[in-house]
Amino acid sequence: GTSSYNANAAPINHSIHVKGTSLLKVNDYDVLYCTPIGPYVNEEKRLMVPLRSVAELLGAKVDYNGKLQEAKIRWSSNEIVFQKGAKTYKLNNTPAQMDTQPEVIQDAFVIPLGVLLRSMNIPFEYRNNKVILKNP
Repeated sequence: GTSSYNANAAPINHSIHVKGTSLLKVNDYDVLYCTPIGPYVNEEKRLMVPLRSVAELLGAKVDYNGKLQEAKIRWSSNEIVFQKGAKTYKLNNTPAQMDTQPEVIQDAFVIPLGVLLRSMNIPFEYRNNKVILKNP
């Protein structure tokens, strides 16, 4: 069978507006570096992180298809799919819009942290240039 979706899906605000240097804190642990590159702020002022490093730190399973340049994250009963250069992603086969796009840098698939956390339903806050989240 085939499926289609509306490429003009309603945008969801996934932004984490950052100023200066930002860190990530997961539960009681500060994440200072993610391999192969660390978090950075892109031109749209979004905090970008290497997908596999952060998603697996949170307990998700990540599969990457290099030919399609597509990453699939399995978290609980959810599946999140990102594709390099696309400003849409799929959450359980439902398209959603973002205001920036995933990139591949130094063989790392890099995505906006706010999109990942909201898609995984992980509550977080941005305080004192640090993204703080609690993952039970």
